[in-house]
Amino acid sequence: MPPEHRQEPEPAQATRDPGGTEVLLVKGQSKTKGSDRGRRLARVGGPIVIALLAAACVPSAGADAPPGDGTTVAAKKPATTSTTAAPTTTTRATVATTPTTSAPVTTTPPPTAPLPGFGTQFHATWGDYTDAQRVLALDRLKAAGATWVRIDVGWETLEPSAGSIASWYLRLIEFSVDQARSRGINVILTLWATPEWASGSADNTVPPRNPADYGRLAGWLAGHFRGRVAAYEIWNEPDLSGFFQGSPTQYVGLLKAAYPTIKAGDPAAKVVGGATEMNDDGYLTSVYAAGGRGSFDVWSTHPYMGPSNAAPETPDDGNDWILDHVRAIRALMVAKGDGNKPIWFTEFGWSSHTTAAGAPTWKYGVTQAQQADYLVRALSFVAANHTYVPVMIWYNERNKATGDIHEDNYGLMTRDFQPKPAYTAVQSLLT
Repeated sequence: MPPEHRQEPEPAQATRDPGGTEVLLVKGQSKTKGSDRGRRLARVGGPIVIALLAAACVPSAGADAPPGDGTTVAAKKPATTSTTAAPTTTTRATVATTPTTSAPVTTTPPPTAPLPGFGTQFHATWGDYTDAQRVLALDRLKAAGATWVRIDVGWETLEPSAGSIASWYLRLIEFSVDQARSRGINVILTLWATPEWASGSADNTVPPRNPADYGRLAGWLAGHFRGRVAAYEIWNEPDLSGFFQGSPTQYVGLLKAAYPTIKAGDPAAKVVGGATEMNDDGYLTSVYAAGGRGSFDVWSTHPYMGPSNAAPETPDDGNDWILDHVRAIRALMVAKGDGNKPIWFTEFGWSSHTTAAGAPTWKYGVTQAQQADYLVRALSFVAANHTYVPVMIWYNERNKATGDIHEDNYGLMTRDFQPKPAYTAVQSLLT
């Protein structure tokens, strides 16, 4: 489930369609999240579906050090469960399974091995949060034991014209990053969504004509946030046309453009490649074939299950919609000489809702009790079986309000930030 690009509006700029649905901001069109996932299901016949600022524009070397890396956290007990001046300011054949929301709940005790560092997607740049709500969300996440947040940043919003930074949007990112760090929470920034000036298209999923444009902005961000952002993720789900209408070779162009500029801006920051939907080993194979090796420190995937109510321990059967299929990603990385690099899950989760009659397998819901149980079991399963996955980012920190029952109920918390059973379960496990 990719993050929608619905972000904090510039004053007097609307961000909702007439019906109030959260939308993907694409000049001239809107796209609700999840539609491309359905197209992928059909396609495969299965349930799977920033002249820019000069290099001198970096903060002083006295920037604060980042918080602890947060990559692992030991289970506490067997539980039941500054800124640089910016330039001018501007604006799957279906799996034969019966839909269910009432399967028996199984409790998996925490493993003796360290658990992965846990965090959530945090759409802090969206317009449906006040600053007070952003602070509340982070307070709740810290109280639950989260040590990571993943924040989506829209290139088209941050740099609406070549060489110009939208100061209102930069302030929003700075506020969110600094509030997270002050709570000891590590930040991943996911930079995606091409501005029209860079691609010649009103569709923000079209790759830039010159990857160096993306690389310069990524490097500027890394310099601006030096010591404050732990990792920069290169795009979101580039293996899906709903997020990237380019080839693996074009994606590798972005990796190659961004990697050296990010390292120049902040040598300590990790460059995260991938962010693929599911454990897409086929896409990673293509990335290696296109020369992507050496242009990422971490490879990330989004191992949503297929069907979407399947248990986290479901054994790998060769399909990339199984969490356990991460072993194929690992094997490929080892074979290509990248066995020393970790894999991060930068999205995973289950949606708590009643499954509608005739719903496709990727819209099967689980009960809130199952959601809680599956979260704890997923962390324990990965700790016990996939120790090369040191970071797991749950989608999402709170429920959404798109009007799509499946899309809206992934949250650890309700829409008004009240804990769901999943929140309570992970808090019990981690604190």
